[in-house]
Amino acid sequence: MKRTDLSEIDFSALAFPRKTKTFKTVVQLYCECRYDEAEALSAKLTGCDPQLADMRAQTAFFRSDFNECVRQGLLVYPFLDEWYSGNKRQQTRMMLEYAINKADEEVRQEAVGILNDMYHHFSEEQLAARGFEHFVYIPQLIVHATGVLESFAKPHHIYRPPESPEELSAIAEDYLRLHEKRLAALKCDPMDDPSVIRSIMPLIEYRGRPEDYLKLYNEHCTSPELNNCHFAAAKICLYFGQEDKAREALLNYARYGFIPVEFTDVKPMEIFVDYSFAPLLTKELLDAIYDLPVPEL
Repeated sequence: MKRTDLSEIDFSALAFPRKTKTFKTVVQLYCECRYDEAEALSAKLTGCDPQLADMRAQTAFFRSDFNECVRQGLLVYPFLDEWYSGNKRQQTRMMLEYAINKADEEVRQEAVGILNDMYHHFSEEQLAARGFEHFVYIPQLIVHATGVLESFAKPHHIYRPPESPEELSAIAEDYLRLHEKRLAALKCDPMDDPSVIRSIMPLIEYRGRPEDYLKLYNEHCTSPELNNCHFAAAKICLYFGQEDKAREALLNYARYGFIPVEFTDVKPMEIFVDYSFAPLLTKELLDAIYDLPVPEL
C-alpha cells in the first residue's frame, strides 16, 4: 500500500494549488458520475494528489471497493487540515473507520500500521501546538475500525419518543401563533410551505408522535428545504424496526438533501456521522448512491 512520507511535508507552509479549469472539470465529472472521464482527465493535473485521493476514496466507498477506499483515504488523511470545513476531517475519519472495518484482513492490518506510524510521527507537544485533530483522533479511529461500529453509537443519537407526545395539530398551532406576523405574507397555507414544514419538523421530533413525523416527512421529503430531516426520519424508522424505510430516508438525503460543503465533496459523506446507521449501509444502498449525481443547487 502506498504511504505518504510525512517527513517530506512542510506542514507549516502547506497550501493546495489554485483550482484550475482542468481541476474544476474533473470535479464536475465526478459530480456527474462520469468517473472514467474524470480519471482520464486527472492525468493532466499536477500538485492535486490529496484532492484527487479524496474524491477517489469517496467514490470507492460507494461502489463498495473498501480496499481502494482505504488506500485512497490514507493518502488524503495527512492533509485534512487543508480543507476549510471541520466536517471534512470528521467525515473522512469516519469513512475510513467504515472502510477499514469492511476491508480485507491484509488491508486492514496494513492500514492500522500506517495509521500508527502517522500518529507516532509527531510528539504530543507537536500535536498540541499544531492542533492536528485528525492525528490526535487516530487511536480512536483504530479502535472503531477494528470493532463493532454500531456499538459506538451515542445514546442521544438513538431516537426515543417523548414520554407524553403532543398532537401534531397542537404543535403546529403553537408554531403558527408564535410566527403569525411573519407567516401572514405567505400566499399559501403555511402547512403547505416547505420552509414552515422544515421549522416544525424538529418540534415534532422532540415533542410529538413519531408516526406524525414520518407522515409529514413522507409528504415533503423531496423538498430541498427538508435536507436536515432525512436523518431524523431514518432514526425514527429504526425505532419502529423499519430498516428498509430507514435506508430509503438515507437515499432521499443523497437525492434531495445533500449539499456539498467542500469543493471535492462528490458523495454524501454525512451519512457516516452516526454509527447507528452502520447496519443500513448495504451494498444495495451504496450502489444506489454511487449512481446518483450531486444534486444541482
